[in-house]
Amino acid sequence: MKTQRTRKPPQARTLDRDGAALLEAVLAAPDDDEPRLVYADWLTEQGDPRGEFILVQIELARLGGDDATGPRAEELRAREAALFAKHKKGWQALAPGGRVELTIGDRRWVHGSPTKWEFCRGFARAVTMNAADLVANSELLFAREPVERVHLTNGDLEEVLARAAGLERLRELDLARFKLRGGAADALFGSDRFPSLRALDLSSSGINVATAQAMARATRAQFPSLRSLNLADNRVGDKVLAALGRAPLVSAVEELNLLRSAFGATGARAFVDGTRGARWRRLLVTAADLAGEAGRALAESPALDAIEELMLQFCRLEDDAVVALTRRPLPSLRALRLAYNPLTARAHEAVAAAPWRAQLTVLEIDRSIAGTIG
Repeated sequence: MKTQRTRKPPQARTLDRDGAALLEAVLAAPDDDEPRLVYADWLTEQGDPRGEFILVQIELARLGGDDATGPRAEELRAREAALFAKHKKGWQALAPGGRVELTIGDRRWVHGSPTKWEFCRGFARAVTMNAADLVANSELLFAREPVERVHLTNGDLEEVLARAAGLERLRELDLARFKLRGGAADALFGSDRFPSLRALDLSSSGINVATAQAMARATRAQFPSLRSLNLADNRVGDKVLAALGRAPLVSAVEELNLLRSAFGATGARAFVDGTRGARWRRLLVTAADLAGEAGRALAESPALDAIEELMLQFCRLEDDAVVALTRRPLPSLRALRLAYNPLTARAHEAVAAAPWRAQLTVLEIDRSIAGTIG
């Protein structure tokens, strides 16, 4: 028997009217540093170390973030680590993890379900938690932190969609390995709570025909900001892929990830026919069957008119498809990955003579990487 209990969130530190207004300005403009700097100054005046933490992270971000080098960057990283180590429990206490109890026979286990936080420019940008914890803590969490990304690990997705606060602000929703079974897919794709969502990760989520059909019923108006859709590691098969090809969201995004999808030529052709209205900038496909007419149809599809990065590896792609690709203008193409396909010298020569060959910065066509072009 498995039960789940969630600790009640602690009371938030009371903000006076000025502090509350300054925080609201941060929440209203998550991309703008200026409200954060003003709020940081106010916190510092109150003796709150979070103020210094905000200032440190903003300066570090302006120096290049993780890529920043030099003495000043190292000094800032050391201070960032010291402040976080000393105060993280208090800062993350807004959304504590719950406890899970598991009893089998006469044996009983209790373990925590801690949340994970990612801080950026002084505030929580992303959190990882289960559904029960998100429902219990979301109101306070979204009232105090400009959270843009949620990774939901497990639990009742329908409950989250019905009761969790703040979903309208999310830019990224990660449901990787979250099995979309029962009514979860219908609830997700029937929801109108994601006007700001830019990226949806459904990798390893067990997408089946019912899930794909639910996605096909979703309208662009429900997800007006969606730009990236990750469907990797689902081994979708032909029927599922054909249903996905009819989904408006699949054609509306700029980035589509179908890595390790394991579909056949029949499904591929139906998918290509259904997505001719797409204008992908990034398309990633591996472990699929694009032999024969399916590969050629994709190579000639208007869905690739604006493509910047195209990966078709381990796809049984043949020379005719590559030749068709080289005969069309692809003005935005910068990265082409065609390795691990049964291509002959004919395909290699066609790529070498393609009108867009000189603009490539990455070309992978042999079994091993051909290299990065300067």
